[in-house]
Amino acid sequence: MEPRIVHLQRVQSVAMAITKELLRTRTDREVFDAACRIAVEHGHFRFAWVGLIEPGGGHARVAAWAGFEDGYVRILESGVQESSDNRSVIARFLANGEPLVINNVDGGGEPASFGSRRPEAIQRGYRSAASMPLRRGGQVIGWLAIYAEEACRFDRPQLDLLHTLADDISFKLDVIDADARRHAAEDALRRSEERFRAFFDLASDAIFIADAEDRIVSVNPAACAMTGFSSEELRGQQLAALRDRHAMDSADRARFGRSPGEDRMRRKDGSALDVEVGATLLADGGVQAFVRDVEVRKHVQEQLIFADRLASLGRLAAGVAHEVNNPLTYLLLNLERLEKGLARPCTPQLVADLRTSAAMARDGAERVRAIVRALGAFGRQDDALVGGIDLHHVVDAALRLSESQARNSGRIVKDYRATRQVRASELRLTQVFVNLLSNAADALRGGAVDRNTIEIRTYDDESDGVVAEVRDNGSGIPPHLLGRIFDPFFTTKPVGEGTGLGLSICHSIVRSFGGSIGVTSKPGEGSTFRVTLPEHDAAPAGRARTPAPAATGEAIRGVRVLAVDDEPHILEMIAAILPECRITTARSGGEALEHCRTSDYDCVVCDLIMPGLGGAELHEEIGRLGGPLAERMVFITGGAFTDRTRRFVEQTRQPVLEKPFTSEQLLAAIRGVLD
Repeated sequence: MEPRIVHLQRVQSVAMAITKELLRTRTDREVFDAACRIAVEHGHFRFAWVGLIEPGGGHARVAAWAGFEDGYVRILESGVQESSDNRSVIARFLANGEPLVINNVDGGGEPASFGSRRPEAIQRGYRSAASMPLRRGGQVIGWLAIYAEEACRFDRPQLDLLHTLADDISFKLDVIDADARRHAAEDALRRSEERFRAFFDLASDAIFIADAEDRIVSVNPAACAMTGFSSEELRGQQLAALRDRHAMDSADRARFGRSPGEDRMRRKDGSALDVEVGATLLADGGVQAFVRDVEVRKHVQEQLIFADRLASLGRLAAGVAHEVNNPLTYLLLNLERLEKGLARPCTPQLVADLRTSAAMARDGAERVRAIVRALGAFGRQDDALVGGIDLHHVVDAALRLSESQARNSGRIVKDYRATRQVRASELRLTQVFVNLLSNAADALRGGAVDRNTIEIRTYDDESDGVVAEVRDNGSGIPPHLLGRIFDPFFTTKPVGEGTGLGLSICHSIVRSFGGSIGVTSKPGEGSTFRVTLPEHDAAPAGRARTPAPAATGEAIRGVRVLAVDDEPHILEMIAAILPECRITTARSGGEALEHCRTSDYDCVVCDLIMPGLGGAELHEEIGRLGGPLAERMVFITGGAFTDRTRRFVEQTRQPVLEKPFTSEQLLAAIRGVLD
């Protein structure tokens, strides 16, 4: 058989063997080692080696070899790094990526392919050589060099086979890279899944994953703890079914878990929980909902609001004392004048003077009552009930508390034009205006009192709602501080004069009503705080606590009334107000209950706060006795300051009179329960 055909068959054998071996190899080194070994063993070549071009393209290294080398690898490793001839070979490969063939090393061939190494190559029997480019990602990265002991070994068919073999090796390198990328992606995915599972299982927030049909497919342990359901019970439920049914209508309820914001969630035991929901839509149309219990946060916020209110009371205490002492002074002086006048002979002039004194005393008492009521309401810890309220009533209450401080700082101007009720909590909105009036007074500190003004202006805004502005012509706020004044703990006041919470809490309160608060200011010209509140949609719900005075003593003549109060003077005055009634008095709830068990009464007038059995508890006990008397009770109170009493006042259908009350109010309330 002709040598040319034998050589071609050998190259074909090499190609087939390497192709088969490539199916088993997993790494670059295995591929290169297999190519060199098979070229020597199956192709009967003298020597084979793989050279890889280093980054930068100026040098190469020996990556694998096989066959007879007799120290030639060491020569390659040194020469491949240093030879200028070798650098030209590398440049040629990088430039065109074509095979390099030397069919007669003895006869010269391509001098650059061996250069100074030609004598060593001839000495080892290398008579011809072919170098095939190896590629990775389409870029030449090196070559497969094969040396034969025969000259003119490589003809065109063999070179074509070797070129195809080099392409197969290059393809395998790309497959290795793709596998490496796939394994890396799989490892990254596995690590990501492990991190997600750890986060999912250990997260303190409840996490619900639902499909495109809103069915829950996965929950974390926090979701089970929050709802009281097991994971098996939750899977398959509609995510929207977890929303408290009283939170909103069915259309809004269906968006639960898909719309971020605050909401209410239903527990397994039927109770409801205030939550904050964050939603992430998934690629498949599902949703991942993060649900956080905000009751603790709300409790802390309420404590901060209450603490700020108490701090305001502390700041206002001296001014309030001054406002109380003024009317109290002329109240006592006029009572003294009345007492002395009653001892003198009666004359028309004396009667006129005593009537004037009585009117002035009543006016003083009314002023004290208004201040005390404002203080009592402002200082109690409320439940933040929101409803329709009169904005002007709130502003006037804040002015009564801040009047001394504000009046001593400048002139107070009121411009009330708003006609609509606002939706807010009366107590918390009062707190907002107390803070704003206090800040306005502070801004006027040091100025001329006769030129200083604090203006309170209200008006209806068709687009925004109802607006109240508190404006001063004081020192103003520097522009670089305007963006920070609503930040918690930010204050420009000296140490010890402010906590930095006032405006932050105002901002939080107003936002909780669905409103907004902003400020405009110019240094040296003053500041204007603008509070925008939503309009209340309907008339305020609920029952009037105090009936309009419309009854007289004659209308309830002979009625059997049980009066209960731990203050004897209150009992004496009730008896004096109701001379036509048959009055029985009791100084404790226990004593009153014994009277009810042994005697019949048409009506009970009862104080709410008493030692032992209070008014709410007495109402409950009388209800157990049977009969209509529990529905014929009128309650009087100097302040519902316990949690149970506040709840009772909000829930009871019976009239509640706040002390001090008038005789007309008491008569009307009694007539109301009898009717």
